[in-house]
Amino acid sequence: MEASLGGSHGWLAFAILLTGFLTTIAMGRVWAHAFWRGGPIGTEDGRDAAPLNQLAFSVASKAFVPLSALVVLICLIGLFPSPILSVARIGANSLLQPDRYVESVFGTARQQMLEREQTPDSEYEAQQEGAHQ
Repeated sequence: MEASLGGSHGWLAFAILLTGFLTTIAMGRVWAHAFWRGGPIGTEDGRDAAPLNQLAFSVASKAFVPLSALVVLICLIGLFPSPILSVARIGANSLLQPDRYVESVFGTARQQMLEREQTPDSEYEAQQEGAHQ
């Protein structure tokens, strides 16, 4: 979006937004038909079998609290993505540079392997024999 608006291609920004909007509608319909409907055609529909407005107040309030918390959390993440992005960046850096992880998990074993690679085989075997005696 930024690049299309920065390059004076408003029609492209409009096309991107329209495509996203239409995709959201299509996926919402798929979700509704797949998860909110009852069984096959001719059977009682889930909407008619258990209407939400007839739920007991205690059940409705218990469902309302976590849903409200999730909606608020999603809105906050959308408005202020920097904390989430910084955590993701730290995680990505640890995946790209795994030295600290490898050191904490394989500390002494890795050190021994590096020492073995640096010493010739005959010296290493002599050190091992001396350590066993």
